[in-house]
Amino acid sequence: MVNLNRMKQSLSRILLLVFCALFVLTVGSLGVPPDDLPLFGLLILIAAIGLMTAWNPSKKWRYIWVAALTISIFGSFLDLFAGKRMAGQHLKNERSQGRTTH
Repeated sequence: MVNLNRMKQSLSRILLLVFCALFVLTVGSLGVPPDDLPLFGLLILIAAIGLMTAWNPSKKWRYIWVAALTISIFGSFLDLFAGKRMAGQHLKNERSQGRTTH
């Protein structure tokens, strides 16, 4: 049982490192907002797996993964709403300049 808990903690550490690297890549990228949505989906998946592996061993890891899951879900909603808002602004600008989109 001790080896299983140690293995889960190692997996949690590795997943946290991957999560942090992807989060920095996602936040630091210069893409237009809806372009980062697949990365946020991957972050949600990693955080969910991390939460499942940390369910029994330690409360500390559960709190870390709940925070990671919350941050990634919040980031994906922000990315989605910012993309919709930017698309609406582009459409409004094109209509005000007399252009039409096809």
